[in-house]
Parts: sequence; C-alpha cells; structure tokens
Amino acid sequence: MATPPKKLGHPDVLLFEADSNSREAKDTDTPSLIVLFGWMDATMPLLMKYIQRHKALFPGADIALVRINANFMLTGEVQRYRILTPLAKMILEKVYYASESKGVLFHVISNGGGFQLIYLSTLLTRLLRTTPPPPPSPQPPHQPRIALVIDSAPGSGDFSSMVKTFAVPFSSSPRVAKTLLFVPVALLYAAYLVQSVVRGLPPLMPLLRERLAQPGVVPLRGVQGEKDEDGSRAPPRVYVFSDRDGMVDERDVLAHLREVERKGMVVRRERFVGSGHVEHMKTDPERYWGAVRAVWEEAGKARVRAKL
Repeated sequence: MATPPKKLGHPDVLLFEADSNSREAKDTDTPSLIVLFGWMDATMPLLMKYIQRHKALFPGADIALVRINANFMLTGEVQRYRILTPLAKMILEKVYYASESKGVLFHVISNGGGFQLIYLSTLLTRLLRTTPPPPPSPQPPHQPRIALVIDSAPGSGDFSSMVKTFAVPFSSSPRVAKTLLFVPVALLYAAYLVQSVVRGLPPLMPLLRERLAQPGVVPLRGVQGEKDEDGSRAPPRVYVFSDRDGMVDERDVLAHLREVERKGMVVRRERFVGSGHVEHMKTDPERYWGAVRAVWEEAGKARVRAKL
C-alpha cells in the first residue's frame, strides 16, 4: 500500500517520499527531489498520473507537488510566499546544503504552474542570501544538478491569454459551455487586476514571461541574481508545446524560445502535433517522458562541464 503524502505546511503543497527500498537503490542518475507544479485547478487524479510516471522514471526521488487554484490569483504576495516557504526551506536542506544531493528536477505545467515557480524561485534566492547553512556544516551551498521541464507555457501575457489561464479547468468543456463561461472568467480576471493594482502587484503573465526568460529563474551557483543574463550557466530546460493548444498559442512559446536561445541557454524543443492544452503526456507518453529523462541527463553533462 502506497504511503500517503505529507503536507508541507499547506494543503496545496504535498510531499511524496520515495520508499526506503527505492531510495537505497544504486541508481545514481536520479534526482534527490522532483518539484511538480500543477496547472490551474488540476484534479488530484490527473496530477497523480504525473506523480506515478515520475516514480517509475526516478524511483529513488522524493516528489513535491505544488497545486494552484483560482484563489491564488486573489491572494496577496505575503500569503503566496508563506504557502511556499516550507518547500523552499526543504529544497535548501535536501539539495543545496546536502553533500550527497543528486539535484532537483522542476516540472512546470501551464501558466498556473509557472506562477508558482517564479514565487518559489524568488524565495530560494532570498533564503540563499540570508539563511546560514544548517549545523553542523558551515559549508556554503554547492552547485546542484538542476533541470527544468516547461509544459504548455508561457502564454502571451495579453488579456486573452490571462482569461484562458483562468479557464484552463474548463478546457475540455463543449464550445457552448466555454462561451457561457467567458463572462464569469473575465470578471474573475477583472477582480484579479483590481486586486493587483490595489496591492501594487505586477501583472502575473508579463512577469512570468520575463522571469522564465532569465537564466537565474532557478538559482544554481550559490546565489545567482534574478537578473543574471549569462545563459551558459543556466540549468538546461525542455519546452513541451503543441500546434493545437487552445490555451497557449505555440507562437507565444516559440517567441519565448527564441529569446532564451539568444541568451545562450541549453534548450530542447518538444513540439507535439494535434494535442490539446496539458494533453501532450496523454497523447504520446513515451515521447513525453523520454524528453524529461533527456533534459535530466543533459543537466548531468552540464554539471560536469561546470567543474572543468
């Protein structure tokens, strides 16, 4: 019987620990931790499909699941950071300060998952700058192996893209239902805009595109600045997208890809044909998980090159 996940301070942040037999297996090419960021209002049965495949691919890894719902958009920044703080501290302990760490794989699904990533990234950068290493070791953080999977993101940042982000839970609804849902979804987005202005928060979609284009979106070498533009030091990443994604236009993903490639980042493209939003894994699971495995292997090569 599978061990139930542990709550990391909040019901939307769960930790699935590897069983002792898997953890002791001599597979050195597995991350210590996988962080899976789900899409907006994704159900647990759907998210568990990703958890199970990660367990099959990397049986010795612990898996942290970060869920997101529409309430996140109306939540203040203090609460957003509070939700993710236990996870950020665990990442420092298990990845940055652990001498036996095998690294971390970040798996982002849709714009909603991306929002959580950028908040976690900011938290990690702050903690690396302000938090001393835990006793007994005074050693500074080492250079962990890190890879990034970005599935069905980022969108364009315009009104239409943001409304579509709110509407992701209804992406499989009939066309008529989608039309009827447009008004309430648009009103929800309007409420989010008002909240953002009142609280002085930056619009999330432009912020997501900006931060994902920065090599330092995931802190790598000790304290790497959020504005670091040296793409050669960035963790490798793979983008999974489709020509038929009704929520995130592939032209927006391709424009973003050109930007990150200009900065010298190691990027792999996995363009699916015919699959809908966050349906690429279901369309061709072997190809999908092959891409995940490949970017993790690339992260291992990048870490070796960094030591030379």
